[in-house]
Parts: sequence; C-alpha cells; structure tokens
Amino acid sequence: MSAVEPRFRYEVVPPREAEVQFDPTKRLARYNAYSIDRMTALGWKARSLQDQLGRYCKWVMRDPQVRCPRLG
Repeated sequence: MSAVEPRFRYEVVPPREAEVQFDPTKRLARYNAYSIDRMTALGWKARSLQDQLGRYCKWVMRDPQVRCPRLG
C-alpha cells in the first residue's frame, strides 16, 4: 500500500517463520457474524483497499495524537 503510505513495508516469509498463522479454511468469522452478504444484498459496495486505507490515514492525521498515539 505504498500509494497510501510510502514508508509501508512487508515481508513474505515461509509459513514456519511467520509471526501470525491463519487457517485459510476459516474465511468467515465464527457463525459468519462478520459476513457482508446482508449488506451487499441491500446495495452496499466495498471500496478498494487503497481507498479505505487512504481515508483512514487522512482521518488519523487530522489528530494523530488522539487517534493513533505512540505506544510505550
């Protein structure tokens, strides 16, 4: 997502070296509680990830000390 945040970096590693493990068969949350099927049936459409991250970054930067304070 360097188009939104040029300093963003990620690294693809072999599964055994990953810090976070996901089960690819569990695509929907428990009991499908987070499924967007009902919202899309009403006409809602997701924006692109780049658009969503861009809007979020702009929102955070309007008041970064409150919306995203440094940890530690």
